[in-house]
Amino acid sequence: MYAHICIIPSDAWWKRSRIRLLEDFITETGHRIPKGFECDGASIVWFVRWFISSKNRLFHAAILHDWLLEDQGWEWDLAAFEMNKEMLLRQEEVPNWLRTLAYNAILRWGKVRHLFINP
Repeated sequence: MYAHICIIPSDAWWKRSRIRLLEDFITETGHRIPKGFECDGASIVWFVRWFISSKNRLFHAAILHDWLLEDQGWEWDLAAFEMNKEMLLRQEEVPNWLRTLAYNAILRWGKVRHLFINP
């Protein structure tokens, strides 16, 4: 299933746009993400976005990851693992090299994010 969304533009050039679900979204892993949930898609560093879009192949897995962290209170590593399962089930959309890169990047950011966010 594909998510039906609305993109909410940012109010400043340095901020990222947001995504709002227009209807409930059932993931390949069986999670139901409610209508109205908002997130920013995949958090990809600006200089890589020209190559890997934050609202393309990783989109559904990124929504799941953000929802598990923000609304369900999952631990970072568990949410990353569930995101990886979602990408595996969507293999036609997410090639193995991209899934491996995204999963490892999320795990590494999980280890160092506390240095940058609320140090």
